[in-house]
This record gives sequence, C-alpha cells and structure tokens, in this order.
Amino acid sequence: MLVALAVLLVAGCTGDQQPAAAKPKPEVTVGAGLSDEQQIIARMYGQALRKAGFEVTIKLNAGARTAYVPALERGDLDLVPDYLAPVMNYLRIGVPVTHRPPAASGDVEHTAYVLDQLLAHQPLGVTRPSPATDQTALAVSKTLADDENLADVSDLHRLNGRLVLGAPSGCSTDAYCLVGLEDRYGLRFKRVDELGGVSGKPIFDALRKGTADVGSVQSSDGEIAAESLVVLRDDKLLEPAGNIIALYRSQLPASARAVVDSVNRALTTEKLQELNKRQDLDGQDPDGLAKRFLQDARLI
Repeated sequence: MLVALAVLLVAGCTGDQQPAAAKPKPEVTVGAGLSDEQQIIARMYGQALRKAGFEVTIKLNAGARTAYVPALERGDLDLVPDYLAPVMNYLRIGVPVTHRPPAASGDVEHTAYVLDQLLAHQPLGVTRPSPATDQTALAVSKTLADDENLADVSDLHRLNGRLVLGAPSGCSTDAYCLVGLEDRYGLRFKRVDELGGVSGKPIFDALRKGTADVGSVQSSDGEIAAESLVVLRDDKLLEPAGNIIALYRSQLPASARAVVDSVNRALTTEKLQELNKRQDLDGQDPDGLAKRFLQDARLI
C-alpha cells in the first residue's frame, strides 16, 4: 500500500509540471558597408550566426564608415565587416595630433596592435585580421609570372627598364605608387601609363591587350580571377594592410565573435576574387554565393 501511494504521489507531481520555456535566441544585427564585397561578407556572417543559434537581422544599407561606426557605438548595429588599415586610419583622425599614431602601414600585426589601442577606451572591438585582403596591389599575367618566375614585387627588379606599368591617375607623384615603388623597391619602368582609377577597366584592358605588363589593382577584384592574373606579394609592405576584419560592439557575445572569426579565417584573397568574379560576371545571387562559401568551408 505504501509503495502504491508513493507511486501515485510521484505521478501526480510529474503531471503538474509544465515544460520549461525555450530560451529566446540572442539577437545580433549585422550591418554592411557600401561595397558588394562587404555585403557578401555580411551575409556570410549572418548565415553562420543563424546556424550557431542566433537571431540575425542584416542591414545592407548601413552606409559608409562615417555612418556605421556611430551606429555601432549607439547600439543600432552589433557587427560590420571592414578592413584593417582603413578602420585604423579612420579612428586615428579622432585622436589629438600630439597623441595621434602614424598612419597605417603594411605591417599587419603592428597595424592590428595600434587599432586595438585606439579601441581600448571605446565601446567597440575588432576581430583578428583575416588572411584575405582588399588593398592596392600589382598584378601581372600568368604567362609573365611563369616565364619570369614572379611571385613578389621585389622580383620585378630583375626586369627593370623593360616593363610598362598600367597605373592610376597621379601615380607618378604618389608615395604609395611610383614614388614608393622606386624608393622602397628600386623599380624602374620602361613607361608609366596613367589610366584612371585603381582596378579600373582601362588597366585590365591594358593587361589583357599586352599594352601594360604590370597593373595597379585591388587585390580581391573579381577581374583578377576572370583574367587569370597573378597578384604579386607586397613583400616590402608598401601598401597599407587591407585585411578583412569585423568591427563589433563590445557587448557582442564571445560566442558570436568566435563564429565571425571562423568565417574570417576561412577567407583568402583568392576566394574573395572568385566570389567577386561570380557576382560581377555571372550576376549570381549574393545570398547563394555566401551560402556556397560557408558550405565549402564546412561552417554551415
């Protein structure tokens, strides 16, 4: 009798219990800057965060840095994909001249360190730099790279006086263009043709036609993949480091930061080139491109 009564009492208590309410998913708002590349990366972050259990809102109209940095500080956004040197240079302008650090350099670790210092007393943080970069670079045809064994910008020194540089307007007096290539690398070109903007159509046309041997491009441009060009490594660090980073609010959970960092680690400059090529040439859906990248990287 006692045993039966105990069983009934236990059964009665169990029947009165209500199932525990599901915890609400933590919310994350991802912003995207103006470029197509930033918008694809923002979609990557969003899809990976959803897979990790976050409730994600993506705002593709976050605007320029002057708009989305204040939005992060206000809490309107939690996270935005960005670029190492441009963010550091943007933030250093707000520091009094007497304490302002020098402009960003091609030294990734030092630039990341200075950026961390600039953010130390702000409600913002930044992930580690990705291997992927979007920065000014020099590109050559695969044929020239193979024939002359070109991998680094320094390798061009062996061809001094023989190559034509397809350059942006103003290159001849620019410390990050011809002046820097001459002073830091000791390069001399047969001719410098100023053809408009970096990575502009005239520069790619000149490389395609052979009227330029070396072209000034953005390292992640989709045309590089489309034309099978080779980007030379900036081995003497002339150009400011354009590594992909994520700028975030300090309140962003550490688990969310880890998800975003895993996406950034999986990115490479070559993968960015391919993503940009597919979007530029094939007009593919950016959500689909982001999903395919994450699937290939086994992140979703």
